[in-house]
Amino acid sequence: MSDFFTIYVDRLKNGHTDRFSSSVSADFLDCNDRDLQFTSPVDCSGEAYIASDHLVVHISAATVIGIPCSICNKTVLVPIAMKNFYMTKPLQECSSTYNFQNALREELLLEVPPFSECAGGCKNRKFVEKFMKKEDPPGGDTPHFPFASLDDPKDLGDNYGRT
Repeated sequence: MSDFFTIYVDRLKNGHTDRFSSSVSADFLDCNDRDLQFTSPVDCSGEAYIASDHLVVHISAATVIGIPCSICNKTVLVPIAMKNFYMTKPLQECSSTYNFQNALREELLLEVPPFSECAGGCKNRKFVEKFMKKEDPPGGDTPHFPFASLDDPKDLGDNYGRT
């Protein structure tokens, strides 16, 4: 599998372009998090070429991940896609080969959304709405005081909340 990610720099001299396209196992992402599951293959395509004194790798990749719903914690399948990602590497830093596996891994992990919700909206949202702050009407700058209903300690006298 790692051979797919290897670019043979010597073959790109004299204006040649290396085009690649494949569906690879998500194992290369090495993600062992129970809350982030890469179970679908990663569809990856792109090209590599030399521009001036740099190796240029242009990649598009897509896959489907499983992450927990922010409301009910059930696993939600979310498609992620990385389109037109370019990376460059000075030729003097490249040996005869360049492996873009780690760079692709990092970019795909950056595309993972911080949270998600069940398709069409989580049905359990109605149970947590009472804990969420209500939006102020437009134009209203009413401050939010979450503990306003608590007794003022000054009104408790010398006991100051002690029993």
